[in-house]
Amino acid sequence: MKATLQEILKKHITQDEPFGPSDAALINANDFETIKTHDYEVLTMMFDPNNKIAKSLKSKPSIVFGRRGSGKTSCLNSAITRKEYKIIDIARSSRVFGAVIEMMKLLGDGMYFTDTVSDLWEEMLISISLFPRIIETYTSPEKDIDVIRHYLINFSGVTDTKEVKSFMWSLINSLKRKSVSTTDINTAIHVLANFNSISFEKAATSANNILLYHKNKAIMLADSFDDYPMKLDKFEHAISGLLRCVGAFNKRHENVHLQLCLPTELYHVLKRMSVAPSKDFNYTLILQWHAQELLSIAAHRLNLYLALYYSAQYTKRKLENKEVVRQLLDEYLPKRITNGLGMEEDTIAYILRHTQLLPRNLVMYFNAIYKISRDIDPNHPYISERAVIEGIMSIEHTLTEEVCFAYSQVYLNIEKICQQCIPELPSVFSDSYLHKIFNQRGKKASGLEDFNKFKDLLTETGIIGVVIGETERYIIGRFEYTTPNRLARSVSDNLCLHPVFAKVYKYKKNESGTKAIYPYGSDPDGDDYRDICTEVVFT
Repeated sequence: MKATLQEILKKHITQDEPFGPSDAALINANDFETIKTHDYEVLTMMFDPNNKIAKSLKSKPSIVFGRRGSGKTSCLNSAITRKEYKIIDIARSSRVFGAVIEMMKLLGDGMYFTDTVSDLWEEMLISISLFPRIIETYTSPEKDIDVIRHYLINFSGVTDTKEVKSFMWSLINSLKRKSVSTTDINTAIHVLANFNSISFEKAATSANNILLYHKNKAIMLADSFDDYPMKLDKFEHAISGLLRCVGAFNKRHENVHLQLCLPTELYHVLKRMSVAPSKDFNYTLILQWHAQELLSIAAHRLNLYLALYYSAQYTKRKLENKEVVRQLLDEYLPKRITNGLGMEEDTIAYILRHTQLLPRNLVMYFNAIYKISRDIDPNHPYISERAVIEGIMSIEHTLTEEVCFAYSQVYLNIEKICQQCIPELPSVFSDSYLHKIFNQRGKKASGLEDFNKFKDLLTETGIIGVVIGETERYIIGRFEYTTPNRLARSVSDNLCLHPVFAKVYKYKKNESGTKAIYPYGSDPDGDDYRDICTEVVFT
C-alpha cells in the first residue's frame, strides 16, 4: 500500500530531528526512484523556494559551488521537482571519476590535452548516464533507439542496459581485451572511436532526436568530489578535462543539461587546475545565503513540524515574506537571551551569529534546541532561553569539526592550530599580535613557514575575519564566507575571531566590557551582500 504524504514526511521530520536531516540528503540510493516517481509533493514541501538560490537554479548554472552544509545536495534534489525534465540522472562522481582515471591509465601516459580529456568525460557521462535512461524511458522512434542500444552493446559488451553501474568497467575491460596501447591519449581516443561500428556522435544525435520527438529534456547531475586525492598528476589532468567539459556542455547540447556541484573549500585549488577559468566557469552559481533566507528555511521546517505533531498549535500561514517568517519564529522562541558575556541580545541574532551562514548550521542548531526543549520543558513546542543556550552549546563543537574536516584536503592540522593558537588570542586583535602568536605557536602547529599563508588558512576557513564596524552591543566582523573570492585585508586592519571558534577553543577573554562579535551578513534586515549568480571573477 502506498504511504500517505504525511507518513513519508514523518520519515524526515521526526521528534528527534524536528527540522529535518541536517545534511539535506532527503534522497538516497535506496529511495530515489520511489520518491522521484510517486512523491514530488514531499520534495516540494521539504524545500523552501523563497530564496534567490532556488530562483537562480532555474537558469541552469553549469557549476554550483558550495561549502559543506551549504545545500549542494538540495540543489541536486531540486531538479527532481522541475517538470521540464523527463530524464533526471545523478552521476555519482565516486563511480565515474575512478573509471575515467582508469581509462586515462589504459590509454597511455603521454601528454593529456585538456580538450581531449574533456571529450572523454563527455562521452563517458552521456554513455553511462543518458543513453541507458533513454532506452529505459522510450520505445520510439525505433530507429534511434536501436542506434543507442547497438552503440552500448558494441562498445562495452553490456547486453542489459539497466546494468548502468557496470557499464564503465565493462567498457574498460573490453578495451583491455582489445589490447589498446598508445603513448598519446589523442591517438587513443581516435582508436576507441573505430572500435565501434556506431560512433558516439551518431548515438548522441539519436539521443537528441528522441528527446526532440517527445518534446522532452534531460539533465545529468554530477555530485561533488570532496574526498579525492587532489595532488595526483592524473587527477589534475582529469579535473582540467572535467571543468572544460562542464563549461562547454550546456552550449553544445540543447536538450541535455549537465550540472556539477563542487566544494567551495577547493575553490582556489580548482582554479589553479583550470587551464581557462573564463571558459570553464562561464556560468556558476555560488551558494551563499542571506540571513533572512536561513530564517525562512527554519520557519518553513517549523511549520511542517507543528502541522505533523502539534496540530492544536498549528496555524496555516503563507511564509512568503519576512514579517510572517519572523512572527512565526518569535511566537515559539524567547524574545531575548543573556549571552556568555552577561549581555542581553535578540534570540534570533544570537543564533545566527553562531553560524557561518549555512543551512546545515541552522538546522543542526534548531534540531538541538527543540530536542532539548522536548526533554526539559513542559511548554514544548514553545522554547525557553535555557533550551536555546544549551542547544547552541551542544552543537558548536560539531560546527568547528565540520569546518576543519571540509578544509582538510587543502590545509593540514587545522584543529591543532585552533587548539594551540586560539587560547592565546582575544576576540579582537591586531595583525602584528597574530604574527607574534604565529611565531610562538602557529608555525609549529601548522607546519608553515610563511605568516601570510598561515593567515590565509585562518581567513579562508572563516576562523578569523576583519573588523569593519562597531555598534553599542557588537563588534562587526567580515568573514570570507560572505565574499566571492579572497577577503580583502591589510596589515593595519584589526582582526577578530568567529564566535563559535572563540568559544569552542576557549579564546583569551579581555577585561570586562568586551562586546560580542557579530559576523557581517547575519542581520536578517541587512543588505544583501551577494552577486548571487554570475561568472566567477578570479583574483
